Amino acid sequence: MGSKAVFVGMTGYGVGEVESPRASIRIEVRSWNSKGLDISVRGGFLLPEWEAVVREEVHRSGVQRGNIRVDVFVRPRQVDYAVIINYGLWRSLQRELTKIGVGGTLSVADAMAVPGLISTSLKNPSQIVPDLKRALQKALRGLHVFRHKEGIRMEKVVRRLISKVEVLFSRIARRISALDKQGFFLQDQESGYKRKDVHEELKRLKMNIDMFLIEMKKTGAKGKRLDFISQEIMREANTMLAKIADARVAKYALELRMVVDRIREVVQNVE
Repeated sequence: MGSKAVFVGMTGYGVGEVESPRASIRIEVRSWNSKGLDISVRGGFLLPEWEAVVREEVHRSGVQRGNIRVDVFVRPRQVDYAVIINYGLWRSLQRELTKIGVGGTLSVADAMAVPGLISTSLKNPSQIVPDLKRALQKALRGLHVFRHKEGIRMEKVVRRLISKVEVLFSRIARRISALDKQGFFLQDQESGYKRKDVHEELKRLKMNIDMFLIEMKKTGAKGKRLDFISQEIMREANTMLAKIADARVAKYALELRMVVDRIREVVQNVE
């Protein structure tokens, strides 16, 4: 289920249902943003081997990042159950009851009320696995469709914002070029005062913007890298604001910082 989409969101939902002679199964998969891939599986009647199957299928689906919660609802039909009695607990319970003078045989109702004393399990739980996989695969397909649609929406937003960043960079570069021609950064002959230079910040700003544009075109998980590059762009804008003594450059740098802050809000939800 790998995707060739440029952006894939981390928010999504999918549901899958299967009705068979063996079981009635409904699986819901939800996802939201996370720094890594965190999978949680829940269910009222969920055997350990079924949970292992669910986790393996989620990994195989191509999800690379996000908080993934899988809710599994299974109602077996026409299957054999095994009754499991914890005889060690039974004997300990009888001994303690005898000590306090309440000996005798426990009734079925009393025995069932003791946690862990009597339980039931499927004799052959693996017969449910094919139906479980079918339901989960349906849910995961729905999840991927949801996340891809979210990714398309976020990609449009980021492309619009990064275009604003390029425009603001061009304005900053033109203004600094004009200041160069005016001798703005040269040392004053009488006072010896020299304004702080921002040419290195300008070069690094251009480099990081170019890196961001290149990263956007790559396939696969890219949210973390885009967020990191956005931080670097923000760092250069902040440094420029602190150093420059020109109102127009400061204005453009402040606007740039605000746009990049919005970009970070979006890419932090990209896989």
